[in-house]
Amino acid sequence: MGYKIAVGSSDGVYIDEHFATALQFLIYEVDGDNYEFIEKRVNEELCECSRYHENKFAPLIEKIKDCRVLLVGKIGYGAAAVLQENGIDSYGICESVDVALDKIVKYYGKLNN
Repeated sequence: MGYKIAVGSSDGVYIDEHFATALQFLIYEVDGDNYEFIEKRVNEELCECSRYHENKFAPLIEKIKDCRVLLVGKIGYGAAAVLQENGIDSYGICESVDVALDKIVKYYGKLNN
């Protein structure tokens, strides 16, 4: 069964976006050991980073709610916890998109076998 991965990348080459301020997410569809870029989702409204706003990540989560995994350059513990509550595993990783996708697809493939 396939799943989607959201990648926070400003240039499509490196994972370099911070979750709360990501300008876009690149969405990849995973099928077995293969993945394919399917679309770019632009964030027109950045995260409302007020500590007192309990749904500050809601607009960003809405963009990737159909994804199983999020790969970003940086993510805070609070954001990671909220994503986990929404069924999205998140990883802070700074490397090329292709290398990171290869690693995560292999990792999730082992989990499903």
